[in-house]
Parts: sequence; structure tokens; C-alpha cells
Amino acid sequence: MRLRYALFALLALGLSAPILAQESAAVLAARQHVQASAADAFSGSDLADLHVSDSHFDRRTGATYVYLAQRHAGIEVWGAIAPAAVLASGKVHAVRPRYASNLAARANATEPSLASGAASALAVAHVRASTPAPVGPMWLSDEPGETIPTPEATAYEATEPHLVYQPTADGALRLAWAMTLHATNGSQMWAVRVDALTGSVLATDDLVARDQWPAAHGSGAEVAPVSRAPLAPEASLGMVAGGSYRVVAWPAESPNHGSYELVAKPADATASELGWHDTGSQQFTTTRGNNVWAYLDRDDTSAPTASGQPEGGASLVFDFAYDFNAEPVDNVDAAVTNLFYWGNVFHDITYQYGFDEAAGNFQVNNFGRGGAGGDAARLETQSGADTCQSTSPCLNNANFATPSDGSPGRMQMYEWSGTVFEVTAPAGVARTYPSAAASFGPERLASGLLVTVVDANGIPGRGCTVGSIANAAALAGNIAFIERGDCNFIDKARSAEAAGAIAAVVYNNDRKGAGETGSPEDLVNMGLPAGGVDDVGIPSSFVQNSTGTLLRSTAGVQVNVGPRIRRDSGLDSGVVIHEFGHGLSNRLTGGASRAGCLGNQEQMGEGWSDYYGLLLTMQTGEDIPRGIGTYLEYEGTDGGGIRPAPYTRDFAVNPLTYQSVISGAGTTLSIPHGVGSVWATVLWDMTLDLVDRYGFDTDAYDADGGAGNQVALNLVTQGLKLQPCSPGFVDGRDAILAADELLYSGANSDLIWAAFARRGLGVNASQGLSSSATDGTADFSLPVAAEASPNASGAVLSVTGANPSRSGTTLALTLASPEAVTVEVVDLLGRSVRTVHEGPLAASVHSLALDTSGLASGVYVVRAQGETFSATQRITVVR
Repeated sequence: MRLRYALFALLALGLSAPILAQESAAVLAARQHVQASAADAFSGSDLADLHVSDSHFDRRTGATYVYLAQRHAGIEVWGAIAPAAVLASGKVHAVRPRYASNLAARANATEPSLASGAASALAVAHVRASTPAPVGPMWLSDEPGETIPTPEATAYEATEPHLVYQPTADGALRLAWAMTLHATNGSQMWAVRVDALTGSVLATDDLVARDQWPAAHGSGAEVAPVSRAPLAPEASLGMVAGGSYRVVAWPAESPNHGSYELVAKPADATASELGWHDTGSQQFTTTRGNNVWAYLDRDDTSAPTASGQPEGGASLVFDFAYDFNAEPVDNVDAAVTNLFYWGNVFHDITYQYGFDEAAGNFQVNNFGRGGAGGDAARLETQSGADTCQSTSPCLNNANFATPSDGSPGRMQMYEWSGTVFEVTAPAGVARTYPSAAASFGPERLASGLLVTVVDANGIPGRGCTVGSIANAAALAGNIAFIERGDCNFIDKARSAEAAGAIAAVVYNNDRKGAGETGSPEDLVNMGLPAGGVDDVGIPSSFVQNSTGTLLRSTAGVQVNVGPRIRRDSGLDSGVVIHEFGHGLSNRLTGGASRAGCLGNQEQMGEGWSDYYGLLLTMQTGEDIPRGIGTYLEYEGTDGGGIRPAPYTRDFAVNPLTYQSVISGAGTTLSIPHGVGSVWATVLWDMTLDLVDRYGFDTDAYDADGGAGNQVALNLVTQGLKLQPCSPGFVDGRDAILAADELLYSGANSDLIWAAFARRGLGVNASQGLSSSATDGTADFSLPVAAEASPNASGAVLSVTGANPSRSGTTLALTLASPEAVTVEVVDLLGRSVRTVHEGPLAASVHSLALDTSGLASGVYVVRAQGETFSATQRITVVR
């Protein structure tokens, strides 16, 4: 299937009047449609003032998107925004709006008694006092009386406040001043609403999507090395017009997934018609251009310097080696070049699917095509690496800040650290254990015999001085295993080194001394005490108490231990796309001028970001389990990554459903990352189903293509535009179904319903309030039309039992005439794996038992074949 649409190049300035007329007609049609469709749930006065908060013409579909904000007394209700897509014919595609009802009764006032300036001051004070400092790796020294340093107070600038009605938990609509706070000495950005009568802060939304991850996860997976040979420039290719870049080339997800190569002329002529370095009024020979500006930010000031922007010269040749034997700081030009390249690749691909100027993308010059310009995304790498401390999110982190259209987005990519504590013998305990790093000592691996330090009483010792180590002679040439406590970490490492040890490993204790807190299973990043000197010549690591208890009672333990060379997160293409994906989903949800529509608990922002990272690096249509961030986790390409489960349709590998959100959000499933992973799981299932139906095309730039991955990206991107502000899972499902109607006349609705129902978002699913992730109801059933579509002969096949099924389910087969019928189960490769029935059946409704025991987890097709008909249904088997 191929989506055909006219090329709306008629957006030239000379045709602005007809387009304005078309937009006016679209606004009228959208308003009438929304008012009519919601008339049964809202009073006429609730829908009387629907204000256009955003609108844009979508060249993908030929529709005008109109975003209607609900107002009372001329004041918007915060988050009450309903989108509608209006075609030139006047047909409207929209999901049911989620407005506030009984506005007049619920609104508490129409005039403020608090001045806007006072509200801004109160907002700043509240954010400073109530929001925690950015959490990074906690570097502790264990020095007696140690205090954690206090971060510098964040300074904020506020946008001009405007009045809104803020919905509250008690059902009121309180008049409030709304503003956005931008940190002038940090990465923070907040949307705040302050009560316009009392001055109390009613709501805050963090506009920076943060992806803070731990340094080690203890998966037990083998460490996957990248090639240790420096990736030196190949023979010069000469002066390449249009630019050339030595990078992890698209579609490779990371250096582990593909080659590091010189790519010539990668800019897409439609999305970046002047190339990547020309804004129309300025031309740059560094990693700066119309779409993104990439640079080094090791001092965490978000201020680019000349030395932090690679120079490509007049021919724009950015050919820099990346040496994986060296730290990121020694690979600045190569790292910044790769980040610049991938930021532009994301811009150019998503442009084809509708994230263009009019929709609010990130560009300096919008070339008169709508939207607000002047907002190229700023991409910062190795952020804060030179200012790393306990109060700075300086490691194992990435984020994206999304202000409204016209203000630059900002991506911060950080260095990634890791340690290895791998037991190689004896076999019974051989595996990789969770470990944490030390900020002192050399960054190198050590291998040898693990020797437990003991004191004069013959019990495990704490090794604060070499004289306290009763078995000091046994440490020579081996790795010292030391219990935490009684002194700071560096003293333990010094004592071990003085005894001749080649490395020191500290394990957490379960007998806390004075002033010691925390769990025995905590992993602690060992740091220097205040004013301490790093004079240790051996590597050190920290492990959990359970690891210490196990290994000190095991003889002959051989280990590999020490810090790994850090990795630059800007080399993980999937993570770069993930972060830029936050900018896309925030700009497309609720309209580009709004930046706070993904702050609710059930919002799926992390899921969309994972999904774009998966799809834009997709190299095959096969269902191969895929993790997120495997390169940064020092895993192989088959690693699990940093999500609860890899992405695959196989329920044995990824059993997540909407019920997982309802039962586990905030406990077994983190908010927002764990919740988002369930959403991405559903979208990935749908994509693979579409690939099964339409095939796979490696050209992700071809948004007009008919392959399954291209269809899926169209559906997801347009679905973002069609969903309401503050969406939940059911809103997202309905928006994708509406996008299918808009793009493909509903040709894929059966497949979409099947994918969503399989993961608990069936026709009877309810999300409850999108402000809560745990008040929904999962459902695995299909709509009646999708469940049982009659054949021309009158035959109907439906699944009436459990679906998904663990041990068995029930089928219903209705026959209008007697005939011989075969009912069998077929896997997705077309192989018959089970016969349910074979033989004659009468004209009747037949209940057929399907035993699924013995079938592997996954998706199957039940096929009924008669003399006059053929019918199919999908079932899912879980274990």
C-alpha cells in the first residue's frame, strides 16, 4: 500500500490569502465538529468559547490541524486542548475531547488579586525550595562526619505570566498565573501555575525530560568490547561538496551495531534544502547550522566555545578519528561531529512524516512555511564532565528540554561510566556482579586472586591502616577484599596498595557504625574526602554486601576488576534519537506553542522516545529482541539495555501489558520510564505486525512508501498530533486509530486493534484519569467488528475465550451451511503447528476448544478453511 498525496508546494507567500481562507474554514469546521460530538457530555456554555491555540497545515495529509482550547470568561482551562484534522472537503478527523464540564460553577474567580510579578517570585521560591537538586552519582568518601555538598542556588528567569484556570484534585477550577521558569545557571525548566488569589503554587511541570540511569545494573551479561583499534581516517576523499562526516552511519544504533565511516552529502534536499550548515543568512564551517548546533559542554555552562566545535573548513569535511582506547575528552571532534550528524538525521527523517516547520520543529529559518523560527536545537556533549560532583547529574545521564515553538530546544548528553567486577573462577560463582566506581586511582583493569582482608581477631577486616591487616603478606600481587566502615575509602585503598595489592575492592557492610546509613545492598561511588589528594596507584571498586558475603566464604576466587573507559552517550544513536524524540512528542502534543502537555502521570513520552529510537535504527523486519542503551551499558547488541524488558512480541521475553502499568506504576514499574516502556512495547508490536503485512523497507526517509515500518511511523507521528493534551494510553490508542482513518481510510484498524488488545488495550480498556497511572482497567478483547467479520458465505470465526491464553482458549465458528472444515493454528512464518478440527460440520454455531499448552509464547493465526470460505483470527500465547 502506498499513501498518495499532493505535493503542497503552494505554501508560497503569494498564496497566503487562499490558505488563510482555507484555515478559517477549517477552524469553523473543527469547532462545529467538536461541539457536536461532545454535546452529550457538556453544556452549551462549556463549549461556547473554544479558542484556537494552534493551527497548521499538514503537507503529509492535506489536512489543517486545529487545536481548540476551552475557555471561560476568555481565560483558558489549563490542558483542556482538543485537536482536529480538517480536510479540504470539510471532513473532520478527531478523537473525543476531554474538556472540563460545568465551567461556570467550578471556576472560582475571573479577576486576580495577586499581581503577576508577585506570582513569578512565588513560583521561583517554590521551585527552589521544593524540587530536589539534580541527582547524579553520589560520590562518598566515608570520611567521619562527611556532609554532602549543597548545590549552588539555581537562578531563574520567568516568562510573562498569563491567566489560566488550573483544575485541582477537589474538582475546582482555580484562577492562576501560569509561567515558564528557565534556569540561567543550570538545565532546569519548569511550567508553574500560582493561585491568582492566594499565591499558593497549584502545579509544576518539569519541562526537561531526564533519562538518569544507574552506572551498573548487574545483569550478569558479558561486557561487550568495541574494537580497540583507533578508527583512523581513511585515505582522503578530497573536497566533498555538501559536507562529509566520519560517524556511526545511519541506521546503525551504536558503534557496536555498525561501522564508523565517512558519509558524504547526507543532508536531505527536502528537509534541509540548503544543507546542514546554511541558515539562509549565515553559513557555518563548524557543527552549527539551520537545524542543530552541536558543541562540547564539559563545564556545564551550555555556552559553546570555539575549541568545542569541530571545524570542517570550506569543504565541510569533518573527518576525525575516534580512539576507543582513549577517554571521551580525547575524542571531542569525533564525538561532536557524530552528535551533529545524528541530530540532523533525526530532523530530516521526521520532517518527511510531518514534524516540519508548520508543526513546530527546530529550525533557525523556517523559509516562510509556518511555525516560529529561531529555535535550532542545541546539542551538548560530555555535559558537566569537568565539574562532576555529588550534586551534579554528570554521569550516566541525558536530557532534552522542550520550550514552546520559537525557543531553542536543548539536549545534554553525558559521559557514561562503568566498572567491571567479573568472577572468572570457580565455576559455581563465576559471573559479573553489580559494582560501582571510585573517583580516585588509575582507570585500568586488574586481574588476580581475591583475598579477604582479616584483622588480628581473624575476622573480616576494614583495612584502615596497613598495620591493622593481619594477612598483609597474602595481599601482595593479589586483589584486596575489604569491608566498608571505620575510615574513608581512599585510606582502605592506600593500605591495600602498601601491602602490595594490585587492586582494592570494598564490599558494603551489614553492621553499621555511628553515623552510617543506607542499605547493605547499596552501591556507592567512592570519592575523595574534602581536600583529599588522589595518590593511589591501584584501581578500586565497590560491591554489595551480598557479593561480599558470598565471595569471602568461597576459596580461590579469581576476578577481573576496575573501571572501564568511559563512553560518550552521543555515540549511542538510539539514545540521541530518544532524547530528540522528547522534543518531537512535546511539540506535537497539544500544539507547538504549548510545552506542558506531557506532564501527567500516565503520559507516554518515554515510550515515544524509545519507539523513534528503535524505528529510525531498524535494519531488519525480523522480530529480534532489542534493548535500549546497550552500548552505554557495555553490553552486546543482544543485551537487555536499560528497560524492564527488551522490545519484542515474544511474551516470554517481554510480558508487559497495560495491566503492568495499572498494577505496578510507581513500584515495580518506574514513572515515567517503566510506564513509557509499556507504550513503546505496544507500538513496536504494531509495527512488527504491519511489517508482516506490508514488508520492510530500509528507506525510512520515504514517508510515502507502503512498507510496514513506513506506515507505522506515519501512524504514530500523526497520532501524536491527534491526541489531546495530557494523554493516557487509551487516548493514544484512539489517536492512532484516527490517524489510520485520516491516512489510510481505516485499512489497518483490524491490525491496530489486535496489537493493542494483545497488550491489554482492547475495546473495553479504560484509562481512568490520565493524571493517575494506576486507576485504569485493562482489557484484551477486540471490537465485535474486528472479532467476527462474516464471510460472503455467512461463516464467522471468533475467539470467545481467553486471549492472550496461557493453557487454552475457545473458538466460535458459525456456519450457514454444512461443509468440510479444517481449523488449524499457524505461526507467523506460515507453518501449521496445531490442528483444532478437521472434518464435516453442520450448519450451526460450533464451540471449539483450542489447547495452547506446548506452544511457545507469541502470536499465532487461527485459520478456518471450508469449501466456501476462509476466516482467520489472531491469538496470543503467554507463559
